[in-house]
Amino acid sequence: MEVLASLLVRAKGGEQQARDELIALSTGFVLRTASAVSRRWLDWHNDDELSIALLALNEAIDSYDSRLGRGFYGHARRVITSRLIDHFRREGRHQHLSLDAFGGAAPALEHSSSLAAHQRSLEMRARLDEIAEYNRLLQGYGLSLADIKEAAPKHADTRERLREVARTLVANPPLVAQLERTHQLPLVELQRLAGVSRKVLETGRRYIIALAVLAVHEELTYLRSFAGLTAEGGDD
Repeated sequence: MEVLASLLVRAKGGEQQARDELIALSTGFVLRTASAVSRRWLDWHNDDELSIALLALNEAIDSYDSRLGRGFYGHARRVITSRLIDHFRREGRHQHLSLDAFGGAAPALEHSSSLAAHQRSLEMRARLDEIAEYNRLLQGYGLSLADIKEAAPKHADTRERLREVARTLVANPPLVAQLERTHQLPLVELQRLAGVSRKVLETGRRYIIALAVLAVHEELTYLRSFAGLTAEGGDD
């Protein structure tokens, strides 16, 4: 995402406003990541874990190096996870969950089945949040999740051709900027760069845009992994 890349460069260069904007842009990612590590859904007003996670995000901005070939949010997730684990170990909680996550009830939290079930619940909530955010982004292009499902090519070779077009688009920052500004595919440029006909681009427009939007929003970690846009384990 061009906005993310620009904010990172400016923040690392000492511009406080850019750092603040980047942190504000990343609050949803921070909440999902910290909640997953904490194994309970956190609240901004009540949970120290989120303060620790925000400090870790700030640290990640300083330590991120794009030359290592890893996306910023993949790097930030590792830093946040590491700092929270350190916090839990200091509290003697690294293998236990807080009882107040269950409204004061006292289930057998040490049982692996209970932990696994609760973790699945948190992950499902995080996925639903990402889906809602993705749908919101698509609406800016006049699209919806239902449109994307309908537009997905049925043949594997056609899907792969359109995925390659989307990869070509995302690899060209000026074209990404044009897409985000106009909410229209840059047809002429993509015809030339991807070597496909205008008819292919027009027919696959919704699918290409859907993939491109997902590709440039690194914070949508679950959906990107599901779509095959990240490696297993999430080096975004």
